[in-house]
Amino acid sequence: MTEKANSTRALIMALPEAQKYQTLAENLANNGASLTEARTVLTAKAESDKQRIEGIKALPLASKYPEFTSKLIECDSEAMTVTYAQTLLAAVDAQAMMQEKKTAFLFDAYMEKHSPKCVGPAAGDGNAGLTEDEKLLLSVK
Repeated sequence: MTEKANSTRALIMALPEAQKYQTLAENLANNGASLTEARTVLTAKAESDKQRIEGIKALPLASKYPEFTSKLIECDSEAMTVTYAQTLLAAVDAQAMMQEKKTAFLFDAYMEKHSPKCVGPAAGDGNAGLTEDEKLLLSVK
């Protein structure tokens, strides 16, 4: 490399965005980009990432699943668009709802099997508080 190219490379690598986007900065420097070109590209990348992060944080399900949202934001892939993040959050929410329904179903099935008469005003006390007619109806299977 010439002295000028080395100097330009050093200036590019000294840009604030070059630390975060090191690979991109190195590619720009190695491919002969000027300092102005490199600054423009790195600034555009930083602004794009900022908008992507703000967009992901603004999604309706982002606050419901903060840990997962953080992982989506940390993903430095070009594929992690706001739309894709929204799709993944919706899938997580659907999975959580299915799990809740499954848990509720299993709980209901357990209660029906192990405590079928636990329906009266004094739940847990068997048939306490039921009339004789209600007790008779519950005993018929």
